[in-house]
Amino acid sequence: MKKKILIVEDEFVVANDLEIMLTAAGYESTGIAVSVHDAMEQMAKNIPDLVLLDIKLQGALSGIDLAKILRNENKAFIYLSANSNDKTFDAAKNTSPYGFLVKPFRERDVLAMIEIACHLHETIFEAGAGHSKKDDDEKTDHGTIVSKKEKELVSRFVEHLNRDFATKKLVSDYADDLCISPNYLNTIIKKVTSFPASHHIQQCIIREAKYRALHSGAMMKEIAYDLGFNDLAHFSKFFKNYSGSSFSSFMKELG
Repeated sequence: MKKKILIVEDEFVVANDLEIMLTAAGYESTGIAVSVHDAMEQMAKNIPDLVLLDIKLQGALSGIDLAKILRNENKAFIYLSANSNDKTFDAAKNTSPYGFLVKPFRERDVLAMIEIACHLHETIFEAGAGHSKKDDDEKTDHGTIVSKKEKELVSRFVEHLNRDFATKKLVSDYADDLCISPNYLNTIIKKVTSFPASHHIQQCIIREAKYRALHSGAMMKEIAYDLGFNDLAHFSKFFKNYSGSSFSSFMKELG
């Protein structure tokens, strides 16, 4: 079943590009809203699985105002914004988004963030499925309590991963950036997403390799080098181990 995504964005070109991107990737767009009022009306008619939410919108209310409503209704959302200053980021972070994309963004970054956000949201009970010990806590589908702080750590890890995957391939690299131990990072990521941090690192690299092969026409050697693999044999083995098929087989499937 296709995931349904609502785009809340008042820049027509950006919103239209996102809708084309989502449709091509196999998602269903429930529409484009330019204001909080517009978004609320559309969601009443067709409930989305995820909302892509710009911070600056038409009307008196902002995307952050809508985010507070979405949070209370247990709906997943990802921020889209051209403004990445600390004050805006802090205000947005306090609403517990599933991700944050700064314009201009690349298709790969958008799709990767959506994939992880959808998976992360699916691991958590909808409202009424159970009661957590604290107001800011939620419960996963296997009964584990997940705190707001732990969800924020996952979001920060995803942001670092999308930015640094070509140069940082070890859990310890991201743990150092986040000022925590590798073991703690792996534990929390697995607790919230059901997969350890290493799995997400590997899949991010595989996803980017496939994207470049599909959209740039680059050869395996060039892709391997761009992704930080100096040894072509190492990249070939990595691709096969974590994608389930060899790079040459993947290219044959593309025709």
